[in-house]
Amino acid sequence: MIGLVQNIAILLSFSMLYDYFWSRKDNYKNIYFKFTTGFVLGGIGIVLILTPWHFIPGIIFDTRSVVLSITGLFFGLIPTITAMVITALYRLIMGGAGAHMGTAVVICSGTIGLLWRYFRPGWRKSKIKELALLGVLVHLMMLVCTFLLPAELVWNTLKIISLPVIIIYPLATMLLGVLMLHQEENSDNRKALKSSEEKFRAIIEQASDAMYLSDMDGNIIDTNRQACINLGYSRDEILKKNVWQLDALRNSGETVKIEFQKMVSGESFIFESLHRRKDGSTFPVELNASIISINGEPFVLGFVRDITERKLNEEKIIRIAKHYQALIEKAPDGIVLIDAEGNFKFISPSARKLFGYSEIEVVVGNPATYVHPDDLQMVLTSLQDLLHDPSTTLSLQYRFRSKDGYYRWVESIFSNLLADPSVESIVINFRDITDRKIAEEEIKKLNEELERKVTERTDELEKNRQELLDNEAALMNLVEDLNQKSEELQRSTAQLQLSNKELEAFSYSVSHDLRAPLRAISGFVGILLEDYEQSLDAEGKRICRIIQTNAIKMGQLIDDLLSFSRLIRSELHQTPIDMRSLVRNIISDFEVTQDLSGITVIIQDLPNSFGDQNLLKQVWINLISNAIKYSSKVEKPEIIIGSDILEKEKVYYIKDNGVGFNMDYVHKLFGVFQRLHSINEFDGTGVGLAIVQRIVNRHNGKVWAKGEVGKGASFYFSIPEV
Repeated sequence: MIGLVQNIAILLSFSMLYDYFWSRKDNYKNIYFKFTTGFVLGGIGIVLILTPWHFIPGIIFDTRSVVLSITGLFFGLIPTITAMVITALYRLIMGGAGAHMGTAVVICSGTIGLLWRYFRPGWRKSKIKELALLGVLVHLMMLVCTFLLPAELVWNTLKIISLPVIIIYPLATMLLGVLMLHQEENSDNRKALKSSEEKFRAIIEQASDAMYLSDMDGNIIDTNRQACINLGYSRDEILKKNVWQLDALRNSGETVKIEFQKMVSGESFIFESLHRRKDGSTFPVELNASIISINGEPFVLGFVRDITERKLNEEKIIRIAKHYQALIEKAPDGIVLIDAEGNFKFISPSARKLFGYSEIEVVVGNPATYVHPDDLQMVLTSLQDLLHDPSTTLSLQYRFRSKDGYYRWVESIFSNLLADPSVESIVINFRDITDRKIAEEEIKKLNEELERKVTERTDELEKNRQELLDNEAALMNLVEDLNQKSEELQRSTAQLQLSNKELEAFSYSVSHDLRAPLRAISGFVGILLEDYEQSLDAEGKRICRIIQTNAIKMGQLIDDLLSFSRLIRSELHQTPIDMRSLVRNIISDFEVTQDLSGITVIIQDLPNSFGDQNLLKQVWINLISNAIKYSSKVEKPEIIIGSDILEKEKVYYIKDNGVGFNMDYVHKLFGVFQRLHSINEFDGTGVGLAIVQRIVNRHNGKVWAKGEVGKGASFYFSIPEV
């Protein structure tokens, strides 16, 4: 029984060795430490051999197989092999009939424990079952090793030890393994707890706010580094104090106790106060305290933030706010804030005074209702532009109704600060310019009156000067010259009338005498194609169609020629012309008759001009139709219409990216029936540009062109300023 107790004590010592010497030394398990552990475990094996226990008289047992199998399972390769070598050598040195069996048991036990460790890594999930299986396997091998005894002892020994070895030893293996697993779990829990405490302490120590932990009487039992920095005390000095001793606004612990009791009842405890440093100086703090439970007892955890900088900033903001308030109240100009819908948000005292309202009168509604009706649309449009583009600043002059119903002129600057979270308004700065407007109107009237008087006086002086220079002889010469010019004018008029009659007769002849045969030709060819279609072969039909087509072209040519001739004698009717509107209307007409969806037409700024609107419209029609026609075969046709204003004339141009022309033949462009491209490439009669040149010449202007083959053409014409 003493031997059994000794073995149990040694096994318990073995488990304690694992707990205190192995599982706690994760950071020191180098190879030297592992060999040292193996020597210690080998020593335990020797001690077990030296302290056997007698299960039956004459039969001796020890628990080395239990220890070595558990060693392989828990300690790993190096400690186990070291322990196996030491224990096996000692058993061999002891000698005796069971030396070989004892040595084999040592080797098998440790080897099976190692194999179990490395080939069944998940054995902890079913620890009882796995440890029991391990014990059974180890001690089955122990029984197998019995065959290493002398032959005459094998069967007698097996009969005596088989039952206790298979029952007691696996049970001992399982119990020792379970005990060591519990110690391992306890060790892991201690490590996790220690790690958690270290992390918590590190967080507390690195916190930017001071932390205090006190009991319900206010006695401080823990603090952090930031508290020492804020107060100038050491940690030990703070732990000797009560929280009320740190607060410059509390003079006893009773106040603290009362506040702590309120916290227990569920009241929040967040407030601002003053803390006193070790040197006696104070600083503002914000304290957030709460009740926590530690081991079932209540404690107060407080976080204290130094708000010195925040207080300084708040004071600075207050000073700035008062400064700006004073500026607004004393400013001579009015300031009004309105929201995105245009409603009043703020009206400065100066603004109220300018419009006759006292500081206590309520001004509500939309400022637009106070704007003069003639100025309202301009103000609303400008405000819409400001809402769409907040980066701009508007400066407007308009009339605003005051309390007495009188409209006063104001000059306002609008700034869109709706996106500024500190303003969230449209800011209007304005001043009363009514007196300035009245003065400007008076000055304008005086200037107009002065100009009128100067003109009258100048005319009078010129008249007097001319009267003095004129004399009777000059007057007689003038009369004689006038008579001669009158006679010449009469003769020229008669010749012109005769030419016009001849031209009219020619026009009639062309219009009537030439058109009739053309209509006849076209009609007879149509009859041939309709009535004798079956008699005509393909070549005959083709020739008939060619005759018809050329007859139509001849008619168009006659029309263009007549149009050109009319320009020579037509009378100009000059009026102001809105060129941009004229061009837009022409483009719209083309869009009705042609598909312009694939053509990009850019109309730039076109200044107004003075001339015959119908004739200049024909100029634009001819130029635009040419640009459409000659750019129709490029991939992305583009037409640009614009102008340049020179010193004494306005130049209009139209540019395209079409087929262009060779500048060597530019002199032919404006001749009648002159073409730079064949009729098969582009249709036309060759009269359009001649008409353009004739109309522009009649307006005393010029027309010219620039181009390059394959890169487009540009046509220009000028109209003198009137």
